[in-house]
Amino acid sequence: MSESLQILFIDGNDQDREYYVERLKKSSSEYVIFQAETGRRGLELCWSHSIDCVILELELPDMTG
Repeated sequence: MSESLQILFIDGNDQDREYYVERLKKSSSEYVIFQAETGRRGLELCWSHSIDCVILELELPDMTG
């Protein structure tokens, strides 16, 4: 049995974020997906969880890539 992959998806656009997160969920039940709508919240989640992969929109409401 493989270990779950923890993914952080950061995007300020709620509709875009939900669209891609739903597709990730459908592609594997082994993904644990965290969501953030701001860069600050994304950083907080990175510090508090062991994230394996970050998917990041480059233009966020509080910072840019």
